[in-house]
Amino acid sequence: MDKTKEMAMQMREQEQTFDISQQKASVGISPSAQVNNGLSALKQMDAASIDTLAKALIHEVAEGNAAEDKLFALGQKISLLGESIVNNVKGFVYAKTYCQKGDKYITDGVQLTPSAIGTKYDYASSGDPIWEEINEEFTKAKKMKDDREKFLKTIKGSMTLVDPSTGDIIEIKEPIKTGTEGYTSKVL
Repeated sequence: MDKTKEMAMQMREQEQTFDISQQKASVGISPSAQVNNGLSALKQMDAASIDTLAKALIHEVAEGNAAEDKLFALGQKISLLGESIVNNVKGFVYAKTYCQKGDKYITDGVQLTPSAIGTKYDYASSGDPIWEEINEEFTKAKKMKDDREKFLKTIKGSMTLVDPSTGDIIEIKEPIKTGTEGYTSKVL
């Protein structure tokens, strides 16, 4: 049995153990200890192993050996857990110095490298009159475009108008609405 399949089996066993331990969770066992116990196989995996495991799970669905809705729900829950943890813990991580700029720090198979995150420039503070003029024109043009798009969304079928810039009679049509059908999802 290859390492990925072995890890997948280990994770399933731990998932079942985690479910049981959640139900029997006694006072005194911290949530982080419960998660660490339940996800210890995941903590040992590198990016390639995680990708291989995900592909193996998807293959099971494609072959009809696993329920697609169950795997989708699991993915949503894992994403929500990960996003919530990262968003709420990153402030603590950013406040500590694990290594200096140009170095890297590795913990549980995840590399942290100091870098500027979310760099933004305040061009208005530059005092550049050319930028200010361009920005003013852009802001006006964007508002005009947004207003026109709002108007175009109200058209059903087609409409005949006079082009204000040329005086020509024009026919404008309802904009084509495109999208992808699917499901919105929410972890309850």
